Amino acid sequence: MEPTQALRGFFLLATSTVLFVNSVPPLRSRFLAYGSRSAQITVERTTPNPKPKDIKTTTKEKEPSNDGNPLSRLLDAVASIQVPHSWFTHFYLVSVASSLFWAVQILTQGRVFNMVLSWQQNASIEKKDGFSKIGMTLDQITVVWTLMMMQGARRLYESTILMKPSQSTMGFMHWVLGVGFYMAIGIAIWVEGIREWSTRRPSSPLLIRVHTAALLRETPPTIWDIGLAGPSIRTLLCITIFLFASGVQHDCHRYLTSLEKYTLPDLPIFRTFICPHYTAECLIYLSLAILAAPEGSLVNATIFTALVFTTVNLGVTAELSREWYAMKFGEEKIEGRWRMIPFIH
Repeated sequence: MEPTQALRGFFLLATSTVLFVNSVPPLRSRFLAYGSRSAQITVERTTPNPKPKDIKTTTKEKEPSNDGNPLSRLLDAVASIQVPHSWFTHFYLVSVASSLFWAVQILTQGRVFNMVLSWQQNASIEKKDGFSKIGMTLDQITVVWTLMMMQGARRLYESTILMKPSQSTMGFMHWVLGVGFYMAIGIAIWVEGIREWSTRRPSSPLLIRVHTAALLRETPPTIWDIGLAGPSIRTLLCITIFLFASGVQHDCHRYLTSLEKYTLPDLPIFRTFICPHYTAECLIYLSLAILAAPEGSLVNATIFTALVFTTVNLGVTAELSREWYAMKFGEEKIEGRWRMIPFIH
């Protein structure tokens, strides 16, 4: 099994787990909801057509099952393991740390990078195909790494500076899955280019070029061999999508943190989408998947499986958000709004 196959397997297994948990009501109610969505809601409407100020909301934590079923008690015990919602910050700390760690490893031919390289070489020998498949180029690795670093740094800023202190919690398993995802995506953004470092073939002129002198050496390319070149149309398009989606997501997060607790968002984009910041997240990973696509491929398969997980995971959360809004404010207040993906979800 190659490193790329292991990563794809992880993302697809995580996706299947989320879909399974969402399809089983006892699991869905215990493990998927977090933050405000995890609390039961009692709504008192003081007028027939209430405005937000006319709605009184009280919340209480879900009580454990008392049916005496050993399985139910076990699920309740696991679901009761909670961590502070502020631990979301750990996801982006891991993302930034992972980006920096692998940049140093790749540029210095570090021990951990060489372990991954040996893994790939051994898997290729077993398959008797060497490094015949075309992978990412050095320019793609550089650009995608830079964008992923920007994404992690921005989200770290938002989660530490913009977010308000909260007593909300999330499940420990949710936290573990999130940390695992960001550790994996830190490898996924470059692993399909690992052949570039082994075969020492020149990088194609996408956005970065490797100087000719590097091709005459017996060592892999280094940071000193990288120079700027003209971007392709695909690069410009993907970077534009990435920056646009990042800006939309930042504006959404800034707006949401400015709201009073338990308030229905009323920004224009929230009148179209229940969770536009989730839509933006999917666009960010879609742009990376296309930008990192090897020659002859539409997308980078490893990053695409990460996109599949992101879409499913956020899609489930968007559905929970819609249910919460409908319960608190009434179905009529959110009628006609897409959850996350126009015309689909």
